[in-house]
Amino acid sequence: SLESGSAFVLDCAQGNYPSQGVTIYTESELQGLTIGNDVKATISDKQSVVKPLVINSKLTIGENAELVANGHDVVMNGDGEINGAYTPGDNTTTFSGTEKQTFVGSSRFDLYNMVVNAEEIDMMLDGVHVSNNLLIEGGELRKGGNGEIDFVGKTATIKANASITGNGLKMDGATAQNLSSEGTISILDVDNRYGVEIPGTMSSPTVITDRLVLTDGAFNIGVNSLVLSENASVEDGSGLGFNKNHGNRIVTSLLLTDGGITKRVSNGMTLSNFVLPIGGEDKYLPMTIDGSIVAYKGLIQNGDDDDIVPGDAEEAVDSRFTVVPVGRAYSSVNNSDDIDHVLNDYWQINSTSITSLNGTISFEAPKADAKGYGDACDGGYKTAFLHVDADNWAIGDGVQDGDP
Repeated sequence: SLESGSAFVLDCAQGNYPSQGVTIYTESELQGLTIGNDVKATISDKQSVVKPLVINSKLTIGENAELVANGHDVVMNGDGEINGAYTPGDNTTTFSGTEKQTFVGSSRFDLYNMVVNAEEIDMMLDGVHVSNNLLIEGGELRKGGNGEIDFVGKTATIKANASITGNGLKMDGATAQNLSSEGTISILDVDNRYGVEIPGTMSSPTVITDRLVLTDGAFNIGVNSLVLSENASVEDGSGLGFNKNHGNRIVTSLLLTDGGITKRVSNGMTLSNFVLPIGGEDKYLPMTIDGSIVAYKGLIQNGDDDDIVPGDAEEAVDSRFTVVPVGRAYSSVNNSDDIDHVLNDYWQINSTSITSLNGTISFEAPKADAKGYGDACDGGYKTAFLHVDADNWAIGDGVQDGDP
């Protein structure tokens, strides 16, 4: 029984390693806790009657040692060195230090429920494994060293003022998973054949700063907004290409009111065959951009005139475009003859602080949605573009006769 707020070292006499065991019960917060090599320490069942086990300074688990939480909640406010096992049971481990917390060690850090509400946490261990729920209420959770935060649980929640940085987050559960995200993720790897979904309607977008890796299963953002920072890429993690048959791709609700996918860009930035593997649950509508962006800082008033002209292109900031795929014919197509001779999908593209693209944008849709395709009177499908300020469609010269 530990009854003072001191730091404690639990060790054993040489030669007694196999049978050594210690039970922990304390009514006070600990300034530090060290579990010596080969020692097994178990939190007493009495602990939950008092309060969680709180460790305000460093937690050290030695080689071949084990701290068994026994399902009781643990609060860590300091650093950690994990060279043995932390066995959580079905508990919640909370990280809430007021200063930077650093965790090192040679062992994988196994957690059941993980709650982060700290200024900054640097996980330098080879592995961090979360098996039930992950909640990042605030601050930065950085995964350094080898590997990412490996999340195999039910729901990962990232609040708007929180972030996962470094090696990022991998979602590879054995059942469908939820990512309730309004925060920032450096690298997100979707590797779940049953899919990962952003449920409901989030008040803020999910922002990917480095890489979105689609390895297996659909990433369903629904009606929500996904933002790719300027340096962020979208990558096929399977090595087999993006799969249109409910495979590794981004799924939306295919509604005009969706948040869609926003890509931040800068002046002169080149997007070389940049693929957005987007679509709905039952169709694949990818968009590919190949070219360079001409962007500008924003909109400025031109003297006393009412005209608005581009700002200085060399000072371009916060330039972006947003793509929303829609799974029906455009609303202006309502004539019965037209509706049977038009693609029953379209892409709404909005841009901010972009003057032009020196290159091409290509789209792909299911051939079944190309109504009337191949009719003798048709002569093939042609591209069409409707500017937001225009009344009439601009019809392209080229006939698009592919077989997607």
